[in-house]
Amino acid sequence: MTLPKLILELSLSQITHFRADSNYTIIHTRNGREVVSGYSLKTFQELLRQKNFVRIDRSYLVHRSFILNSNFTSDTAYITLRNDEEIIIPRRKRDFLKNLLTKTF
Repeated sequence: MTLPKLILELSLSQITHFRADSNYTIIHTRNGREVVSGYSLKTFQELLRQKNFVRIDRSYLVHRSFILNSNFTSDTAYITLRNDEEIIIPRRKRDFLKNLLTKTF
């Protein structure tokens, strides 16, 4: 499967994260631009598996360089993005993401 034309026009290096919104995906860029796509978040996840993007939960696919830090405690876990947005990490993904993200930081 090839990358959608929209992604090629935006340039992967400019994309910070993807956010699911109903049947659409909102693509966020480094300059604050938001672009709506008809592709599902799952499609982007499969296309960008080898491109340094990580699926955080049902709604977010984030470029690893856009993650400012992560916080894992016994009760909760979340990541903070460079735009100060916090995303709670689901319980079932905590171990996987903790291992993945501790290699980054």
